[in-house]
Amino acid sequence: MKYFAGIFCLLAALVLEASSQSVPKDLLSVPARLELDKPTMEVKAGTTVSYTVSLRDAADQPIAANKDLVLDVNTPSGQQSVVLPKGKSSVNFSWQATTAGVAQTTVRSEKLHPASGLVLVAPKPISELMLMPIRPAVAEAGHFAGRPAAASPGAAPGNAPPLAVERQAKRPLLAERAAIAGLAGNAPAAAPPVPQATKLQMFVTPLPVYGSAVAHTWMAAISLAAVGEGNGFVPVTTPVAVHFTSGFGQVSPADITLEPGQISTFDKPVVLTASRAGKDAVQAISSFGTLGPVEVDYLLPPATQLRISLGTAQVLASGSSSVTVQVCILDDSGVLTVSAEAVNIVLSAAGQFSKQMVPIAANSSCSEMVTWTAAKPGPATVFAESTGLPKTSANIVFPAFPWYLVWLAALGGLVGALIANTDDLLSARWWGHTWRSLMVGAILGVIVYLLARFGALVLPKNIPITIQNIPVVSGAGSFVLGFIGGVYGRRLLKVGDDQQAPQPPVAAARGAGGPD
Repeated sequence: MKYFAGIFCLLAALVLEASSQSVPKDLLSVPARLELDKPTMEVKAGTTVSYTVSLRDAADQPIAANKDLVLDVNTPSGQQSVVLPKGKSSVNFSWQATTAGVAQTTVRSEKLHPASGLVLVAPKPISELMLMPIRPAVAEAGHFAGRPAAASPGAAPGNAPPLAVERQAKRPLLAERAAIAGLAGNAPAAAPPVPQATKLQMFVTPLPVYGSAVAHTWMAAISLAAVGEGNGFVPVTTPVAVHFTSGFGQVSPADITLEPGQISTFDKPVVLTASRAGKDAVQAISSFGTLGPVEVDYLLPPATQLRISLGTAQVLASGSSSVTVQVCILDDSGVLTVSAEAVNIVLSAAGQFSKQMVPIAANSSCSEMVTWTAAKPGPATVFAESTGLPKTSANIVFPAFPWYLVWLAALGGLVGALIANTDDLLSARWWGHTWRSLMVGAILGVIVYLLARFGALVLPKNIPITIQNIPVVSGAGSFVLGFIGGVYGRRLLKVGDDQQAPQPPVAAARGAGGPD
Protein backbone atom coordinates (compact mmCIF):
# COMPACT_ATOMS: atom_id res chain seq x y z
CA MET A 1 0.00 0.00 0.00
CA LYS A 2 2.91 2.39 0.43
CA TYR A 3 3.11 3.09 -3.34
CA PHE A 4 -0.64 3.18 -3.92
CA ALA A 5 -1.10 6.83 -3.03
CA GLY A 6 1.66 8.09 -5.34
CA ILE A 7 0.52 5.97 -8.28
CA PHE A 8 -3.10 7.08 -7.82
CA CYS A 9 -2.16 10.77 -7.78
CA LEU A 10 0.07 10.43 -10.84
CA LEU A 11 -2.60 8.68 -12.92
CA ALA A 12 -5.29 11.12 -11.85
CA ALA A 13 -3.10 14.08 -12.76
CA LEU A 14 -2.36 12.68 -16.22
CA VAL A 15 -6.03 11.99 -16.94
CA LEU A 16 -7.08 15.45 -15.81
CA GLU A 17 -4.36 17.11 -17.87
CA ALA A 18 -5.55 15.36 -21.02
CA SER A 19 -9.23 16.09 -20.36
CA SER A 20 -8.67 19.76 -19.54
CA GLN A 21 -7.79 20.68 -23.14
CA SER A 22 -10.53 22.45 -25.07
CA VAL A 23 -11.08 23.96 -28.50
CA PRO A 24 -11.87 27.71 -28.65
CA LYS A 25 -15.18 28.70 -30.24
CA ASP A 26 -15.33 30.93 -33.32
CA LEU A 27 -17.51 33.97 -33.64
CA LEU A 28 -21.06 33.13 -34.65
CA SER A 29 -21.89 33.62 -38.34
CA VAL A 30 -24.59 36.10 -39.27
CA PRO A 31 -26.62 36.38 -42.51
CA ALA A 32 -24.90 38.81 -44.85
CA ARG A 33 -26.32 38.63 -48.37
CA LEU A 34 -28.57 36.83 -50.87
CA GLU A 35 -27.29 34.96 -53.91
CA LEU A 36 -28.92 33.55 -57.07
CA ASP A 37 -27.71 30.19 -58.34
CA LYS A 38 -27.38 31.52 -61.93
CA PRO A 39 -26.11 35.09 -62.37
CA THR A 40 -26.92 34.99 -66.11
CA MET A 41 -28.85 32.63 -68.39
CA GLU A 42 -30.29 32.46 -71.91
CA VAL A 43 -33.87 31.27 -72.54
CA LYS A 44 -36.42 31.38 -75.35
CA ALA A 45 -39.52 33.55 -75.27
CA GLY A 46 -42.35 31.76 -73.47
CA THR A 47 -39.99 29.78 -71.20
CA THR A 48 -40.47 29.51 -67.42
CA VAL A 49 -37.35 30.90 -65.70
CA SER A 50 -36.52 29.15 -62.41
CA TYR A 51 -34.11 30.38 -59.74
CA THR A 52 -32.76 29.21 -56.38
CA VAL A 53 -31.92 32.02 -53.98
CA SER A 54 -29.69 31.20 -51.01
CA LEU A 55 -28.73 32.99 -47.82
CA ARG A 56 -24.97 33.52 -47.29
CA ASP A 57 -22.88 34.60 -44.31
CA ALA A 58 -19.89 36.92 -44.16
CA ALA A 59 -17.56 34.03 -45.08
CA ASP A 60 -19.66 33.34 -48.23
CA GLN A 61 -21.02 30.06 -46.83
CA PRO A 62 -24.70 28.99 -46.81
CA ILE A 63 -26.43 29.78 -43.52
CA ALA A 64 -29.86 28.83 -42.26
CA ALA A 65 -32.36 31.61 -41.58
CA ASN A 66 -33.05 32.19 -37.89
CA LYS A 67 -36.62 33.25 -38.71
CA ASP A 68 -39.07 33.22 -41.61
CA LEU A 69 -37.45 35.62 -44.07
CA VAL A 70 -39.68 37.46 -46.57
CA LEU A 71 -37.95 37.99 -49.93
CA ASP A 72 -39.14 40.74 -52.30
CA VAL A 73 -38.57 39.43 -55.85
CA ASN A 74 -38.73 41.89 -58.74
CA THR A 75 -39.00 40.20 -62.17
CA PRO A 76 -39.97 41.44 -65.68
CA SER A 77 -43.29 39.62 -65.31
CA GLY A 78 -44.11 41.41 -62.05
CA GLN A 79 -43.24 41.55 -58.36
CA GLN A 80 -43.74 38.63 -55.98
CA SER A 81 -43.00 37.71 -52.36
CA VAL A 82 -41.22 34.48 -51.45
CA VAL A 83 -40.74 33.20 -47.89
CA LEU A 84 -37.45 31.58 -46.91
CA PRO A 85 -38.53 29.30 -44.01
CA LYS A 86 -36.76 29.33 -40.68
CA GLY A 87 -33.99 26.73 -40.57
CA LYS A 88 -33.58 26.70 -44.38
CA SER A 89 -30.78 28.33 -46.35
CA SER A 90 -32.42 28.46 -49.81
CA VAL A 91 -35.78 28.64 -51.58
CA ASN A 92 -36.97 28.41 -55.22
CA PHE A 93 -39.10 30.78 -57.33
CA SER A 94 -39.93 31.20 -61.03
CA TRP A 95 -41.43 33.64 -63.57
CA GLN A 96 -42.54 33.57 -67.22
CA ALA A 97 -40.33 35.15 -69.93
CA THR A 98 -42.58 36.57 -72.68
CA THR A 99 -40.73 39.47 -74.32
CA ALA A 100 -37.41 39.19 -76.15
CA GLY A 101 -34.58 41.24 -74.64
CA VAL A 102 -32.36 41.35 -71.56
CA ALA A 103 -34.32 41.16 -68.31
CA GLN A 104 -33.09 41.63 -64.76
CA THR A 105 -34.26 39.83 -61.62
CA THR A 106 -33.56 41.36 -58.19
CA VAL A 107 -34.15 39.80 -54.77
CA ARG A 108 -34.11 41.90 -51.59
CA SER A 109 -34.84 41.32 -47.92
CA GLU A 110 -34.49 43.75 -45.04
CA LYS A 111 -30.90 45.08 -44.87
CA LEU A 112 -29.22 42.08 -46.51
CA HIS A 113 -27.10 42.73 -49.58
CA PRO A 114 -29.44 42.03 -52.54
CA ALA A 115 -29.03 39.42 -55.28
CA SER A 116 -29.49 40.12 -58.98
CA GLY A 117 -29.34 38.15 -62.23
CA LEU A 118 -29.67 38.82 -65.96
CA VAL A 119 -31.71 36.75 -68.42
CA LEU A 120 -31.39 37.04 -72.19
CA VAL A 121 -34.80 36.19 -73.67
CA ALA A 122 -33.97 35.17 -77.24
CA PRO A 123 -36.49 35.53 -80.07
CA LYS A 124 -37.66 32.60 -82.19
CA PRO A 125 -34.61 30.97 -83.82
CA ILE A 126 -33.85 32.25 -87.32
CA SER A 127 -33.66 28.66 -88.59
CA GLU A 128 -37.32 28.14 -87.72
CA LEU A 129 -38.30 31.33 -89.49
CA MET A 130 -36.44 30.26 -92.62
CA LEU A 131 -38.20 26.87 -92.71
CA MET A 132 -41.74 28.31 -92.96
CA PRO A 133 -43.44 26.84 -96.13
CA ILE A 134 -43.63 29.03 -99.22
CA ARG A 135 -45.71 27.95 -102.32
CA PRO A 136 -43.34 27.37 -105.25
CA ALA A 137 -43.63 30.00 -107.96
CA VAL A 138 -43.10 27.39 -110.71
CA ALA A 139 -46.27 25.48 -109.86
CA GLU A 140 -48.36 28.62 -109.90
CA ALA A 141 -46.68 29.71 -113.10
CA GLY A 142 -47.88 26.51 -114.75
CA HIS A 143 -51.50 27.52 -114.15
CA PHE A 144 -50.73 31.01 -115.33
CA ALA A 145 -49.19 29.61 -118.54
CA GLY A 146 -52.40 27.89 -119.53
CA ARG A 147 -52.11 24.33 -118.17
CA PRO A 148 -55.44 22.51 -117.87
CA ALA A 149 -57.15 23.35 -114.63
CA ALA A 150 -59.65 21.29 -112.72
CA ALA A 151 -63.20 21.84 -113.88
CA SER A 152 -65.62 23.51 -111.59
CA PRO A 153 -68.22 21.32 -109.87
CA GLY A 154 -71.14 20.45 -112.11
CA ALA A 155 -69.35 21.26 -115.36
CA ALA A 156 -68.62 18.58 -117.95
CA PRO A 157 -64.94 17.85 -118.50
CA GLY A 158 -63.57 19.62 -121.49
CA ASN A 159 -66.73 21.75 -121.83
CA ALA A 160 -65.63 24.64 -119.57
CA PRO A 161 -65.34 27.98 -121.36
CA PRO A 162 -61.70 28.89 -121.91
CA LEU A 163 -62.20 32.39 -120.46
CA ALA A 164 -63.80 31.03 -117.27
CA VAL A 165 -60.97 28.56 -116.81
CA GLU A 166 -58.40 31.28 -117.25
CA ARG A 167 -60.13 33.55 -114.70
CA GLN A 168 -60.42 30.66 -112.21
CA ALA A 169 -56.70 29.93 -112.57
CA LYS A 170 -55.80 33.59 -112.14
CA ARG A 171 -57.94 34.15 -109.02
CA PRO A 172 -55.65 32.39 -106.43
CA LEU A 173 -52.57 33.87 -108.04
CA LEU A 174 -53.60 37.44 -107.54
CA ALA A 175 -53.13 37.18 -103.77
CA GLU A 176 -49.64 35.72 -104.18
CA ARG A 177 -48.28 37.99 -106.86
CA ALA A 178 -46.92 40.39 -104.25
CA ALA A 179 -44.96 37.52 -102.67
CA ILE A 180 -43.38 36.44 -105.97
CA ALA A 181 -40.97 39.25 -106.70
CA GLY A 182 -39.30 39.51 -110.10
CA LEU A 183 -41.42 36.73 -111.65
CA ALA A 184 -40.57 36.38 -115.38
CA GLY A 185 -41.71 33.26 -117.10
CA ASN A 186 -40.78 30.25 -114.90
CA ALA A 187 -38.07 32.06 -112.68
CA PRO A 188 -38.32 31.33 -108.84
CA ALA A 189 -38.77 34.08 -106.17
CA ALA A 190 -35.69 35.38 -104.28
CA ALA A 191 -35.20 34.09 -100.65
CA PRO A 192 -35.50 36.68 -97.85
CA PRO A 193 -32.14 37.94 -96.51
CA VAL A 194 -30.72 36.28 -93.36
CA PRO A 195 -30.16 38.76 -90.47
CA GLN A 196 -26.49 39.31 -89.69
CA ALA A 197 -24.86 40.22 -86.34
CA THR A 198 -23.13 43.58 -86.61
CA LYS A 199 -21.92 44.16 -83.06
CA LEU A 200 -21.64 42.72 -79.53
CA GLN A 201 -23.07 43.99 -76.26
CA MET A 202 -21.36 43.37 -72.90
CA PHE A 203 -23.20 42.93 -69.59
CA VAL A 204 -21.71 42.80 -66.06
CA THR A 205 -23.75 41.56 -63.11
CA PRO A 206 -24.19 42.41 -60.32
CA LEU A 207 -23.52 46.13 -60.27
CA PRO A 208 -22.27 47.24 -57.82
CA VAL A 209 -20.31 44.16 -56.67
CA TYR A 210 -20.74 43.38 -52.96
CA GLY A 211 -17.67 41.54 -51.72
CA SER A 212 -16.69 39.53 -48.66
CA ALA A 213 -14.60 41.52 -46.19
CA VAL A 214 -13.57 38.28 -44.47
CA ALA A 215 -12.38 36.50 -47.62
CA HIS A 216 -11.32 39.74 -49.38
CA THR A 217 -13.00 38.67 -52.64
CA TRP A 218 -15.34 40.47 -55.04
CA MET A 219 -16.90 38.45 -57.89
CA ALA A 220 -19.05 39.33 -60.92
CA ALA A 221 -20.14 37.68 -64.18
CA ILE A 222 -19.43 39.09 -67.68
CA SER A 223 -21.65 38.05 -70.59
CA LEU A 224 -21.80 38.94 -74.29
CA ALA A 225 -24.72 39.06 -76.76
CA ALA A 226 -24.67 39.37 -80.56
CA VAL A 227 -26.88 42.14 -81.97
CA GLY A 228 -28.00 42.86 -85.54
CA GLU A 229 -29.65 45.82 -87.22
CA GLY A 230 -32.45 47.23 -85.11
CA ASN A 231 -30.70 45.99 -81.95
CA GLY A 232 -32.32 42.58 -82.21
CA PHE A 233 -30.47 39.53 -80.91
CA VAL A 234 -29.24 37.32 -83.75
CA PRO A 235 -26.71 34.47 -83.85
CA VAL A 236 -23.25 34.98 -85.29
CA THR A 237 -22.55 33.25 -88.61
CA THR A 238 -18.76 32.99 -88.24
CA PRO A 239 -16.49 32.36 -85.21
CA VAL A 240 -15.90 35.54 -83.19
CA ALA A 241 -12.88 35.60 -80.87
CA VAL A 242 -13.09 37.91 -77.85
CA HIS A 243 -10.36 39.04 -75.43
CA PHE A 244 -11.21 40.65 -72.05
CA THR A 245 -9.12 43.16 -70.12
CA SER A 246 -9.61 44.66 -66.66
CA GLY A 247 -8.00 47.44 -64.67
CA PHE A 248 -7.00 45.43 -61.59
CA GLY A 249 -9.47 42.53 -61.58
CA GLN A 250 -8.84 39.05 -62.93
CA VAL A 251 -10.96 37.73 -65.83
CA SER A 252 -11.24 33.95 -66.21
CA PRO A 253 -11.08 32.91 -68.97
CA ALA A 254 -9.68 36.02 -70.60
CA ASP A 255 -10.23 34.67 -74.15
CA ILE A 256 -13.42 33.08 -75.51
CA THR A 257 -14.95 32.38 -78.93
CA LEU A 258 -18.57 32.71 -80.03
CA GLU A 259 -19.29 29.82 -82.37
CA PRO A 260 -21.57 30.09 -85.45
CA GLY A 261 -25.22 29.92 -84.42
CA GLN A 262 -24.47 31.21 -80.88
CA ILE A 263 -26.41 34.27 -79.75
CA SER A 264 -24.78 34.94 -76.36
CA THR A 265 -22.54 33.65 -73.58
CA PHE A 266 -25.24 34.06 -70.94
CA ASP A 267 -25.30 30.33 -70.29
CA LYS A 268 -21.55 30.31 -69.61
CA PRO A 269 -20.32 33.75 -68.51
CA VAL A 270 -16.72 34.57 -67.69
CA VAL A 271 -15.85 35.36 -64.07
CA LEU A 272 -14.46 38.70 -62.92
CA THR A 273 -12.65 38.58 -59.55
CA ALA A 274 -10.99 41.29 -57.45
CA SER A 275 -9.12 41.16 -54.15
CA ARG A 276 -9.74 44.73 -53.00
CA ALA A 277 -12.41 47.37 -53.11
CA GLY A 278 -12.40 50.21 -55.62
CA LYS A 279 -13.48 51.25 -59.10
CA ASP A 280 -12.54 49.08 -62.07
CA ALA A 281 -13.12 49.13 -65.85
CA VAL A 282 -13.68 46.10 -68.10
CA GLN A 283 -13.17 46.03 -71.88
CA ALA A 284 -13.61 43.40 -74.59
CA ILE A 285 -11.80 43.33 -77.96
CA SER A 286 -13.27 41.39 -80.92
CA SER A 287 -13.60 41.47 -84.71
CA PHE A 288 -16.74 43.58 -84.20
CA GLY A 289 -14.68 46.24 -82.44
CA THR A 290 -13.97 47.22 -78.85
CA LEU A 291 -16.64 46.95 -76.17
CA GLY A 292 -16.65 49.17 -73.14
CA PRO A 293 -15.16 50.23 -70.93
CA VAL A 294 -17.84 49.18 -68.44
CA GLU A 295 -17.30 50.67 -64.99
CA VAL A 296 -17.43 48.20 -62.10
CA ASP A 297 -17.63 49.23 -58.44
CA TYR A 298 -16.20 46.70 -55.98
CA LEU A 299 -18.20 48.03 -53.09
CA LEU A 300 -16.96 48.03 -49.52
CA PRO A 301 -19.57 49.73 -47.34
CA PRO A 302 -18.08 51.98 -44.65
CA ALA A 303 -18.05 50.95 -41.00
CA THR A 304 -21.09 52.36 -39.20
CA GLN A 305 -21.26 50.29 -36.00
CA LEU A 306 -19.24 48.20 -33.55
CA ARG A 307 -19.89 44.69 -32.28
CA ILE A 308 -18.50 43.24 -29.04
CA SER A 309 -17.90 39.49 -28.93
CA LEU A 310 -17.46 37.91 -25.50
CA GLY A 311 -16.07 34.47 -24.73
CA THR A 312 -17.15 32.20 -21.88
CA ALA A 313 -16.55 33.59 -18.40
CA GLN A 314 -14.24 31.41 -16.33
CA VAL A 315 -13.14 31.41 -12.70
CA LEU A 316 -9.43 32.09 -12.24
CA ALA A 317 -7.16 30.43 -9.72
CA SER A 318 -7.32 33.61 -7.66
CA GLY A 319 -11.07 33.21 -7.27
CA SER A 320 -11.99 36.07 -9.62
CA SER A 321 -13.61 35.66 -13.04
CA SER A 322 -12.42 36.70 -16.49
CA VAL A 323 -13.60 36.63 -20.10
CA THR A 324 -12.09 37.39 -23.51
CA VAL A 325 -13.29 40.49 -25.39
CA GLN A 326 -13.06 41.18 -29.13
CA VAL A 327 -14.46 44.15 -31.06
CA CYS A 328 -15.38 44.13 -34.78
CA ILE A 329 -16.58 46.81 -37.21
CA LEU A 330 -19.81 46.33 -39.21
CA ASP A 331 -21.52 48.15 -42.06
CA ASP A 332 -25.07 49.47 -42.05
CA SER A 333 -26.42 45.99 -42.90
CA GLY A 334 -24.76 44.42 -39.88
CA VAL A 335 -22.13 42.66 -42.02
CA LEU A 336 -18.42 42.57 -41.25
CA THR A 337 -16.48 45.19 -43.18
CA VAL A 338 -12.95 46.61 -43.19
CA SER A 339 -11.48 50.07 -42.93
CA ALA A 340 -8.70 51.53 -45.04
CA GLU A 341 -7.25 53.05 -41.86
CA ALA A 342 -6.68 51.71 -38.35
CA VAL A 343 -9.59 52.12 -35.93
CA ASN A 344 -8.80 52.60 -32.23
CA ILE A 345 -11.33 51.10 -29.81
CA VAL A 346 -11.53 52.15 -26.15
CA LEU A 347 -12.99 49.63 -23.68
CA SER A 348 -14.54 50.53 -20.35
CA ALA A 349 -16.13 48.41 -17.62
CA ALA A 350 -15.96 47.62 -13.90
CA GLY A 351 -12.80 45.57 -13.52
CA GLN A 352 -9.48 45.41 -15.34
CA PHE A 353 -8.45 44.85 -18.98
CA SER A 354 -5.19 43.38 -20.17
CA LYS A 355 -5.28 46.20 -22.74
CA GLN A 356 -7.84 48.99 -22.54
CA MET A 357 -7.25 50.50 -26.00
CA VAL A 358 -7.33 47.91 -28.77
CA PRO A 359 -6.70 48.90 -32.41
CA ILE A 360 -8.35 47.32 -35.44
CA ALA A 361 -5.65 47.29 -38.08
CA ALA A 362 -6.22 48.69 -41.56
CA ASN A 363 -7.98 46.25 -43.91
CA SER A 364 -9.02 44.15 -40.90
CA SER A 365 -12.45 43.54 -39.45
CA CYS A 366 -11.77 42.69 -35.79
CA SER A 367 -9.37 43.56 -33.01
CA GLU A 368 -7.16 41.22 -31.05
CA MET A 369 -8.65 39.41 -28.05
CA VAL A 370 -8.08 41.02 -24.65
CA THR A 371 -8.86 39.71 -21.18
CA TRP A 372 -11.43 41.38 -18.96
CA THR A 373 -11.18 40.50 -15.24
CA ALA A 374 -14.34 41.24 -13.29
CA ALA A 375 -14.37 43.38 -10.17
CA LYS A 376 -16.94 41.07 -8.55
CA PRO A 377 -19.19 38.17 -9.52
CA GLY A 378 -22.61 38.81 -11.02
CA PRO A 379 -23.93 40.76 -14.05
CA ALA A 380 -21.57 43.23 -15.72
CA THR A 381 -21.50 45.43 -18.83
CA VAL A 382 -18.59 46.32 -21.09
CA PHE A 383 -18.62 49.37 -23.39
CA ALA A 384 -16.68 50.01 -26.61
CA GLU A 385 -16.40 53.33 -28.41
CA SER A 386 -14.39 54.90 -31.21
CA THR A 387 -14.29 58.26 -32.94
CA GLY A 388 -17.06 58.57 -35.52
CA LEU A 389 -18.83 55.37 -34.48
CA PRO A 390 -21.68 54.99 -31.98
CA LYS A 391 -20.91 53.56 -28.57
CA THR A 392 -21.97 49.94 -28.06
CA SER A 393 -22.15 47.54 -25.11
CA ALA A 394 -22.43 43.86 -24.21
CA ASN A 395 -23.63 42.12 -21.05
CA ILE A 396 -22.35 39.04 -19.23
CA VAL A 397 -22.82 37.32 -15.87
CA PHE A 398 -19.58 36.45 -14.07
CA PRO A 399 -19.77 33.29 -11.94
CA ALA A 400 -19.23 33.39 -8.18
CA PHE A 401 -16.49 31.46 -6.44
CA PRO A 402 -17.42 27.75 -6.52
CA TRP A 403 -17.30 26.90 -2.80
CA TYR A 404 -18.30 23.30 -3.49
CA LEU A 405 -14.75 22.77 -4.77
CA VAL A 406 -13.46 23.41 -1.24
CA TRP A 407 -15.73 20.67 0.11
CA LEU A 408 -14.49 18.32 -2.60
CA ALA A 409 -10.90 19.13 -1.59
CA ALA A 410 -11.78 18.32 2.06
CA LEU A 411 -13.26 15.01 0.95
CA GLY A 412 -10.11 14.28 -1.07
CA GLY A 413 -7.95 15.04 2.00
CA LEU A 414 -10.09 12.70 4.09
CA VAL A 415 -9.66 9.87 1.59
CA GLY A 416 -5.93 10.56 1.33
CA ALA A 417 -5.51 10.40 5.10
CA LEU A 418 -7.55 7.20 5.18
CA ILE A 419 -5.25 5.53 2.64
CA ALA A 420 -2.17 6.74 4.48
CA ASN A 421 -3.39 5.14 7.74
CA THR A 422 -4.30 1.59 6.81
CA ASP A 423 -2.44 -0.18 9.63
CA ASP A 424 -4.81 -2.14 11.88
CA LEU A 425 -7.72 -0.90 9.75
CA LEU A 426 -11.01 -0.65 11.70
CA SER A 427 -9.45 -2.11 14.83
CA ALA A 428 -10.07 -0.65 18.27
CA ARG A 429 -6.66 0.97 18.21
CA TRP A 430 -7.40 2.39 14.69
CA TRP A 431 -10.68 3.92 15.88
CA GLY A 432 -8.99 5.33 18.94
CA HIS A 433 -6.19 7.18 17.18
CA THR A 434 -6.81 7.50 13.38
CA TRP A 435 -9.99 9.57 13.47
CA ARG A 436 -7.93 12.57 14.48
CA SER A 437 -5.61 11.99 11.48
CA LEU A 438 -8.64 11.90 9.17
CA MET A 439 -9.81 15.27 10.42
CA VAL A 440 -6.33 16.71 10.02
CA GLY A 441 -6.15 15.21 6.49
CA ALA A 442 -9.39 16.94 5.51
CA ILE A 443 -8.09 20.27 6.77
CA LEU A 444 -4.75 19.77 5.05
CA GLY A 445 -6.59 18.90 1.82
CA VAL A 446 -8.39 22.25 1.92
CA ILE A 447 -5.15 24.10 2.68
CA VAL A 448 -3.23 22.41 -0.14
CA TYR A 449 -6.08 23.13 -2.57
CA LEU A 450 -6.17 26.83 -1.69
CA LEU A 451 -2.39 27.14 -1.91
CA ALA A 452 -2.40 25.44 -5.31
CA ARG A 453 -5.25 27.68 -6.50
CA PHE A 454 -3.22 30.80 -5.76
CA GLY A 455 -0.02 29.27 -7.18
CA ALA A 456 1.72 29.29 -3.78
CA LEU A 457 2.52 25.58 -3.58
CA VAL A 458 5.44 23.67 -5.08
CA LEU A 459 5.77 19.94 -4.50
CA PRO A 460 9.18 18.52 -3.63
CA LYS A 461 11.04 16.50 -6.24
CA ASN A 462 10.46 13.20 -4.46
CA ILE A 463 6.69 13.50 -5.07
CA PRO A 464 6.12 12.37 -8.71
CA ILE A 465 3.29 14.84 -9.49
CA THR A 466 3.26 18.05 -11.56
CA ILE A 467 0.73 20.05 -9.61
CA GLN A 468 0.51 22.79 -12.28
CA ASN A 469 -1.18 20.30 -14.63
CA ILE A 470 -4.10 19.72 -12.28
CA PRO A 471 -7.06 22.04 -13.06
CA VAL A 472 -7.94 23.84 -9.86
CA VAL A 473 -11.36 25.00 -11.05
CA SER A 474 -12.81 21.55 -11.74
CA GLY A 475 -14.42 19.12 -9.33
CA ALA A 476 -12.00 16.30 -10.13
CA GLY A 477 -9.01 18.64 -9.87
CA SER A 478 -10.02 19.92 -6.43
CA PHE A 479 -10.54 16.35 -5.17
CA VAL A 480 -7.08 15.29 -6.40
CA LEU A 481 -5.43 18.32 -4.76
CA GLY A 482 -7.22 17.53 -1.51
CA PHE A 483 -6.12 13.89 -1.83
CA ILE A 484 -2.50 15.05 -2.17
CA GLY A 485 -2.98 17.15 0.95
CA GLY A 486 -4.34 14.16 2.85
CA VAL A 487 -1.42 11.93 1.82
CA TYR A 488 1.51 14.34 1.80
CA GLY A 489 0.10 17.28 3.76
CA ARG A 490 1.99 16.59 7.01
CA ARG A 491 5.28 16.40 5.13
CA LEU A 492 4.56 19.46 2.96
CA LEU A 493 3.37 21.69 5.80
CA LYS A 494 5.60 20.08 8.43
CA VAL A 495 2.73 19.27 10.72
CA GLY A 496 3.71 17.19 13.80
CA ASP A 497 2.09 13.82 14.36
CA ASP A 498 -0.63 14.24 16.89
CA GLN A 499 -0.93 10.51 17.48
CA GLN A 500 0.43 9.41 20.79
CA ALA A 501 3.05 6.74 20.48
CA PRO A 502 1.87 3.55 22.09
CA GLN A 503 3.42 2.97 25.53
CA PRO A 504 5.22 -0.33 26.12
CA PRO A 505 3.35 -2.60 28.50
CA VAL A 506 4.45 -2.32 32.15
CA ALA A 507 5.55 -5.60 33.59
CA ALA A 508 3.70 -6.61 36.74
CA ALA A 509 5.80 -6.21 39.86
CA ARG A 510 6.68 -9.40 41.54
CA GLY A 511 7.13 -9.73 45.25
CA ALA A 512 10.65 -10.23 46.51
CA GLY A 513 9.79 -12.94 48.83
CA GLY A 514 7.64 -15.97 48.48
CA PRO A 515 4.77 -16.94 50.64
CA ASP A 516 5.50 -18.00 53.92
